[in-house]
Amino acid sequence: MEIEEQNDANPLSKWRSHLQFNRLCESSGFIPPSLRLKDPVSNPFSAVLIKKTHKQLLRARINGCLSNIRFLCKSIKGLLYLTAQYIPEAELIELITRTTADIKIREQTIRNRHDKKLSFWAYKYSFPLSPKNEKKEVAANVVNLSSRSLTPSENKLLAKGLKYRIPSKPDIPKIISSIEATIKSYNHQDKCSIRNAVSQAFQKPFTLPPNTHLDLKTLNRLKNAKSIVISRSDKGSNTVVMDKDSYHSKMLLLLQDASNFSPISNQDSVTAVKDFKISLNKLEKSKHITIEDFRSFTSNLCGNAYIYGLPKIHKLSIPLRPIISYHLSPAYPLANTPSFINEITTLHPTPDYIMCSFDVTSMYLSLPHILITDSIHQFLTSINIDPQIVTTITQLSEICLKMNIFTYNREHFKQTKGSPMGSPLSSIAAEIVMTKIDAWINQIHASSISIWRCYIDDVFCICKISQEGTILKDLNNYHPDISFTLEQEHKNVIPFLDTLIIRTPNSFNTTVYYKKNSPPPNYTHFNSYCPIVHKINIVKTLTKRIHTHCSLPIFKTIEK
Repeated sequence: MEIEEQNDANPLSKWRSHLQFNRLCESSGFIPPSLRLKDPVSNPFSAVLIKKTHKQLLRARINGCLSNIRFLCKSIKGLLYLTAQYIPEAELIELITRTTADIKIREQTIRNRHDKKLSFWAYKYSFPLSPKNEKKEVAANVVNLSSRSLTPSENKLLAKGLKYRIPSKPDIPKIISSIEATIKSYNHQDKCSIRNAVSQAFQKPFTLPPNTHLDLKTLNRLKNAKSIVISRSDKGSNTVVMDKDSYHSKMLLLLQDASNFSPISNQDSVTAVKDFKISLNKLEKSKHITIEDFRSFTSNLCGNAYIYGLPKIHKLSIPLRPIISYHLSPAYPLANTPSFINEITTLHPTPDYIMCSFDVTSMYLSLPHILITDSIHQFLTSINIDPQIVTTITQLSEICLKMNIFTYNREHFKQTKGSPMGSPLSSIAAEIVMTKIDAWINQIHASSISIWRCYIDDVFCICKISQEGTILKDLNNYHPDISFTLEQEHKNVIPFLDTLIIRTPNSFNTTVYYKKNSPPPNYTHFNSYCPIVHKINIVKTLTKRIHTHCSLPIFKTIEK
């Protein structure tokens, strides 16, 4: 009776424990008695249908638990925010601490009851219990969109993320050669002491951690699977498994867009590389660039860029975002060249203004080459740079944009419009073009716009009510190839990048924003054999984000 009263008093604890219990049943392949259906036909065909129905009912119950938990979490966050307006900070933190401890106690009570119940059923119905944390880790970080059923060992390995590094035996000759190259300038005594220390370290027996051979076998099995493609997601760095045919068809659908890409022959690709070198040679002979610059620009002529797609799992049709790996392109050496939150939190809102955000649709693919080069030329001219340098940089930009050649599935393509996502020039060109658009729109709507802050192709704006539609219309009339979208505030809240901006009657507040229906981000696994400084920097970065993005103590407490 006491436990039931606690469940009614704390529904969040109830649904969380219920979710864990049903996930454990699913991972163990056991159907709870409350979900079992009686077979009215009693033949092998109906038994298969009943078995599938049992699994679907269990999955429906799990989805229902997730839905209730999401709803309750939103309600609790809203309640805490309203409470923060009336309770002092010290009392609020004490209240949250006591409430959190009480929730953990109640969750443990319900969890113990579920464990006893499941253990009794395991003894009664004779089925094995699976590890509790295996299915939870897989569900959080692995999105299987393929028709292949992953084994438990494959799920466990993929759940560690694509940044997970499996340990391997040290390459002793490579280590010795690196040490010898480092100590060649030392004196003889220091060299001998270092060599003795290294030789003593190599004499110690090296043993691989347990399960390493199993992870290597699993990794090789996944590499040799020809029917699937394993990639990270576009947002959150989760592991996504797709059918190779589905991935290939979506990539071909992107490349068939004649306004952005065009197929070329292998000979056209070779000719483009020759033209690239001839153009740079002309600039070197005319003394616009030095011989050292010419050599550095032409040091990467042996490779070809290639394209790949990152699945957008937060969208319904799961489209791909095209990324061109530009580091192998001959033009890569040529192209490689918190203030907002502090400002917004010091402002005071007015009732006749509204928050909104503008976003450019596929900006990197939509910018024409002539617009990029003209914008770069005008920008450099406006900051009083030597005209010869302006001409040289403009010509180098034109050469770089002409070298947008890449391969996919052993076929050659050329990007005819825009700058590839993956090129160092793309972000620079986008910022210069957007700077030009910002100056133009602020001049037209100087009386309507209060705040206009731009980060590449994302714009945060505070303008007069009913003027946001006019601003959007003027932005879309700037250039026929550039299209903007508008998002208005909803219930005094609007997201901008990774920040959630909340408007109150007297101030603006900010906190960390996560995309809806997106799995939690998968950072480097703690047991990964990568440098410890990488793991430390992840924690430092996330901790720093709490203090830079959260303007109120209650938001910092929730984010921690």
